[in-house]
Amino acid sequence: MTADESTTAFLSLRMRLRNLASGMLRSETEADDALQELFVRTWRNAPSPVREETHYRAFMFSSLRNICIDTLRRRSFTDGNSAPDRGHDPMRQVEDRDLIDKIGQFIDNGLPDASRKVFELYVHEQLDYAEIAARLGISVEAARTAMSRARKAIREHTRRL
Repeated sequence: MTADESTTAFLSLRMRLRNLASGMLRSETEADDALQELFVRTWRNAPSPVREETHYRAFMFSSLRNICIDTLRRRSFTDGNSAPDRGHDPMRQVEDRDLIDKIGQFIDNGLPDASRKVFELYVHEQLDYAEIAARLGISVEAARTAMSRARKAIREHTRRL
């Protein structure tokens, strides 16, 4: 992917990326900083033999998530009294993987089909509600409602874990 293609891909997802960063960081200024850092990273890595566009979009979302986590860690370090945990806790990693697996199983088996399909198209294929509605032959409002119900069910399931 060239630098121009990287820039185009970034700009096409800018609002979704910003929403993710704003939601994680709860700060518009830090969200803008995270987006700036993401843009620089993706632009620098553009000449590498990076994946198809769908893989590149996933790369941008996961990179932004990591940038936000780093920002939150720095924030807790500067706000708190203790240094951030730099070690790797194998038990914590196993617990995290187990939690992710349980949530994934719930999405696959616990969500109603309509909500699961909308959730997968929105999250994995990153389609907007109009595209989802067209693909599934439902109204845009039905797609929004199904997504809302999926999020609520996942949230409730995660709280019980």
